[in-house]
Amino acid sequence: MPGVAGIFPHQRRASFPVPASGLPARLIVLALEGPDPYALAGGLGVRVSGLVAAMAGLGVETHLVFVGDPDAAATEVRADGRLVLHRWCQWINRHHPGGVYDGEWGKVQDYTNSVPAFAASLVREGIAQGRRVTVLAEEWQTAEALSRLADLVRSDPATGRPLLVWNCNHPLCLDRVDWPRLKARSAITTVSRYMRSRLLEHSIDARVVPNGIPASMLLPTPEAQKIALKRILGDRLSLVKVGRWDPDKGWMHAVDAGAQLRRAGVPVRFLLRGGVEPYGREVLDRCRAHGLAVHDVTIDDPDPLAMVAGVAAHAAADVLNLRFRLTDSHKRLLFGASDAVVANSVMEPFGLVGLEAMAAGGVAVVGTTGEDYANQENALRLSSATAEELALRARALVRDPALAQQLRAAGRRTAREFVWERILRATLLPMVVPGRAVSRSDAPDAVRRSERELTSVA
Repeated sequence: MPGVAGIFPHQRRASFPVPASGLPARLIVLALEGPDPYALAGGLGVRVSGLVAAMAGLGVETHLVFVGDPDAAATEVRADGRLVLHRWCQWINRHHPGGVYDGEWGKVQDYTNSVPAFAASLVREGIAQGRRVTVLAEEWQTAEALSRLADLVRSDPATGRPLLVWNCNHPLCLDRVDWPRLKARSAITTVSRYMRSRLLEHSIDARVVPNGIPASMLLPTPEAQKIALKRILGDRLSLVKVGRWDPDKGWMHAVDAGAQLRRAGVPVRFLLRGGVEPYGREVLDRCRAHGLAVHDVTIDDPDPLAMVAGVAAHAAADVLNLRFRLTDSHKRLLFGASDAVVANSVMEPFGLVGLEAMAAGGVAVVGTTGEDYANQENALRLSSATAEELALRARALVRDPALAQQLRAAGRRTAREFVWERILRATLLPMVVPGRAVSRSDAPDAVRRSERELTSVA
């Protein structure tokens, strides 16, 4: 059989020694989304990027096969060789500059047809090196690829018996998966109790492995940045909303609640960051129909102070439409300095934005579906998908500043428990490295530093 380079000439391969940690494990993650801006479309990209970086940080050699930037290297090695990015479908991506889901059907077909053999080569290589190999596939687009990989490794003694896991992130999966075929070939996980209940409708009893957040989300924002932004936002109730332009995200409820607050004499300013979806035009038109002045904010400099300047330049507007990519530094500043982060999705499989807001010291307003981490002590948890309730809960923050402080402190304490390294040590790592008890001292310095800083301010 020809070598890997002969089968996949576009993949520039390297030899990967046993990691310095000595953990004899290899994790292969299959997903369409990933860490490139081209591949970051929503929560899945954030999840996958955080998971692979954290697993590599715990000493597990981790490979991510994703639909990456067509102009980046086909193979990129990070984290001292523990994290390897394999960018797939690049020849198709060059014809679809709109991002990972531009031309999705063709990409899924190419991924399904070509990834199983490549992943099998990674399995074979890991087994030959004496490693325990685990394959984790994400979302419906990878389900058939994982099933084909399962058939390949069953027929090849050299691939051993890798652990195959498929993870469900969203109900969109549920009518696009061959469940009997997948269930016979892999273990199945999901991200929340809500999603587990949705899978039970298909007779799938999935294990819950919740999402995490990077330890960096717990780090404090420089005080000068926070003071500068709070000074600009302090004249109104400032509400931040971040997510795809999608009806499920509760955009209209949020806009209608803002209009109700304004009619009740509570001045409101929205800071919105949507995606590329056309629904965004409807949301902004609804803002204008309520008499809310909308202004786009664009910046070229990733420095958070550039964002502060952009907001200051258009602070008179009622709605600031943020037309630039939000980094973690941007989000920490926005979430911590605003009065509330409105993550009021009608249907939310997990709710990463709400958790990120809590980590940044913000007040999270969440729904009641997949946000297992939220309760009435650490967030404003809505009981209905109505503008009236959202407006009522927002007014409570104006009337009771002590409530806001309580929610911020409790939210930070909760978010500390959802740092990726903690989640993985309790869930996925024991599956990848059976019997491995990972102590707190194994956690990266950033985790321990975040926890010390949190303790000092909570």
